[in-house]
Amino acid sequence: MDKKSVFVLIGPIVLLIIGTLGYHYIEQLSFIDSLYLTSSTITTVGYGDIHPNSTGGKIFSLFIMFGGIGIVLYTLTFIMNFIVEGELKNIYGGRKMEASLKKLKNHYIICGYGNVGERIAKRLRESKKFDIVVIEKNKQTCDKIKLTNIPYIDGDATDEKILIEAGITNAKGLVTSILDDAENVYIVITARSLNPNLHIVARGSSDKVREKLYRIGANRVIMPDDIGARIMAESLTRPYIIDFMDSMTEEGDINTEFISVKIDKDSKVKDQTIKETKLGETYGAFIMYVKRGDKYLNSPRAETKIEEGDVLTMRVPKEFEKEILEYLGKKI
Repeated sequence: MDKKSVFVLIGPIVLLIIGTLGYHYIEQLSFIDSLYLTSSTITTVGYGDIHPNSTGGKIFSLFIMFGGIGIVLYTLTFIMNFIVEGELKNIYGGRKMEASLKKLKNHYIICGYGNVGERIAKRLRESKKFDIVVIEKNKQTCDKIKLTNIPYIDGDATDEKILIEAGITNAKGLVTSILDDAENVYIVITARSLNPNLHIVARGSSDKVREKLYRIGANRVIMPDDIGARIMAESLTRPYIIDFMDSMTEEGDINTEFISVKIDKDSKVKDQTIKETKLGETYGAFIMYVKRGDKYLNSPRAETKIEEGDVLTMRVPKEFEKEILEYLGKKI
C-alpha cells in the first residue's frame, strides 16, 4: 500500500483523535462531547448545541475546520483519480489487447485456464516460441490471467463469436482442457467448422468421450487421469525408463530440441536413405521415428529411404535447429 492510500485511511482518524483530545483539554468537555464537536466541525454541520466558548477553543476549531476540509478534498480527489485511472486502464488495456489479437497468426488458443490450462499456457509461454491466447469465462480466473500479461478473452469458448475474436481462422492449433466433456465436444465441433486445417487437442474423461471427440474432428484426445496412471505405474515398475523419458524433455536437457519435419516433393533428402542425408554426422541429429501415412517406423535403420510425405521426428541440438530446418524443410 502506497503513502497516499495510507494517508487517506489514517488521516481522518488522526484528525478526529487530535480534535477530541484538543476540545477535551481546551474546553474541558467530556470525551463524547469533544468527539461530537470535532465531528460536527469537520463535517461543517454545526448544530450549535455544543460550541467552543474560549478564544483558544475557537482558534483550535479553525485548524480543525481547514484540516477537515483539506483531508476531505484530498480523499475525494484520490477516489476520483483511482476510479478514472482504473477505467482508463481497462479501456486502454482492452483496446491494446484487441489490437494485438488481430495481429496474431499461427498462434495457439487455450480454452479454459484451470489447473491443466494454466500449465499448458505456462509451458508454451516459457518456450518463447509460440503466441498464445486464452479463453476463460470465469471472472476471478480472468483477473488471475491479467496479472500474467497473457492475452486472454473473457468469454465462453463454446460461443462461435468468441472463437472468431480469438483469431481461430488464423490459428495453428487449439487445446480445450475444460473439465466438462460436453463443452469440449461443442468447442471441437465449432472450432473444426471454423478452421478445417486447425490442429485440435481435446481433453476427455472416458473412452466413450475420446471416441466421440475423434469422430467430430479432434486430432488428439488426452485423458489426464489415464496418462497419469500409466506414468505412475511405469515409475513404480520401470523407474529408469521414466528417468530416461524425463531426460529427453526440455526440462531434462536444455541443449536439445524435438522437431517434426514433413518431407515435400522439393526436399533435398527425398528418396535418400537416412545414412545418405548425413544428418547424424553433420548436425548430430537423431531420427526417432518416421510417420508414413498411418504407420510409424520406430528407430528407423540407416538404410531406410525417406519418401515424399514422410514426417521425420528427431532430436536435434538446438544450435543446429535452424540449419537442419533449412536443409530438410518446414517444421510442423
